[in-house]
Amino acid sequence: HTPLATVDNASANAMMAPDTMPESTPPLKQEETGSSDPVSVWHDWEIHHPLGAGSYVFHDKLIPSILRAANISADITVAAKPVIVHCGYQPNNSPHIGTMTVLALSFQLARKLKDARSGNLSVTVQVDVVDTAPDNGEEANVGKGFQRSLRHTGGLKAFQDDYASLLDQFSGLSGIAYRQTSQAELCSNAHTGAIVHAIIKDRHRLGAELSPATGKLALRAGCPECGIADKHGARNVYDADRGVVGFRCPRHGAHAIDVHDARDAARLEFNTPLRNLVRALVCASDGSAAHLRVTGADYAGQYQEQLLFRQWPFLAQYDGDVDRVRRPPVHVYAPLTVDWAGSKLSKSLYVAEGAYAYLRDQGLDYLLSYRRMKEVGKDPKVVWDEVGRWIVEPKKLFRSYSVEYWHMVFTKAEEKAGRG
Repeated sequence: HTPLATVDNASANAMMAPDTMPESTPPLKQEETGSSDPVSVWHDWEIHHPLGAGSYVFHDKLIPSILRAANISADITVAAKPVIVHCGYQPNNSPHIGTMTVLALSFQLARKLKDARSGNLSVTVQVDVVDTAPDNGEEANVGKGFQRSLRHTGGLKAFQDDYASLLDQFSGLSGIAYRQTSQAELCSNAHTGAIVHAIIKDRHRLGAELSPATGKLALRAGCPECGIADKHGARNVYDADRGVVGFRCPRHGAHAIDVHDARDAARLEFNTPLRNLVRALVCASDGSAAHLRVTGADYAGQYQEQLLFRQWPFLAQYDGDVDRVRRPPVHVYAPLTVDWAGSKLSKSLYVAEGAYAYLRDQGLDYLLSYRRMKEVGKDPKVVWDEVGRWIVEPKKLFRSYSVEYWHMVFTKAEEKAGRG
């Protein structure tokens, strides 16, 4: 079928002539009923961006609002701190369309912030590589409740070239430099020791809030001998006065970390909510730069409210930094890519459970993998251009986009280039 050429409603109405209308959308499977019979989903090809909540407030004032929140003057004659735009990824698969969207938005925002001050602003993108994510193929080898991270197994190397290629392309298109950082760099930061020590002192309350399934603080460290770590921190022993954490490897016994020793602390690993908290507090402790974080919209709302910002006042009583609550990093959320049922496109389902066969059946699996996208001749610049349109009209940031929408965007870009 031939998708609609543009996402604008006015253009959509103009192009809704009968001879340009597709007969139907591609067939989908009725997964809710367990049937494999195809079903056609009909719609009018109009794309709406209704105003409400964030889209109402920021629909045409996003960049000025970010500058204000970061305490950066729009007056180019006024000195401004450098801006660091943070984003990140877990290197356990080739980036899919959702990850590409986050990375593209990071560089697009960086460019727009710099342009807002006529270039008189230092802006860089920092890409935080979560190399401490578990290697999904290791659980059978290390036992239930334990894990070995990608940095211990070397599993992160399998997709490094994919990320480097994509980041280089977006950096080149934006004219914004970037650097990649490891989790060891975060954990050995000058501010991290005091932050983790405060977290340890508040571990009984905080563990129940960040990890309600176990009630334990998911602070871990790989065994110095084999890299095995207690996934949930269930067996940890704490010396809260000194800031020392004891761990136990099922094969090699006890080992410990002093959180105030930077070389020691570099071995620390966190689960996602704890890492999010530590990283945000480290950024808030840095008075030399303004920090902005771009992440997926699935981390907005109750996740950030309960697991991040609610925790700050509690932690301030343990490390004395009561002013930190007034300088949180600015967050911008990238729209989710969703499947036919409105569920987030999940790399873990794709990688571990072989989901989305219906996308492969329709030739849409290029949206699941940058590597596959390149194999079939699709250009990630299409993602870059589309995300750029969202920045120009920020109301388009406050919603989700389906895989079918993205396929339409790619198809129209190819038709425009004469390759459709």
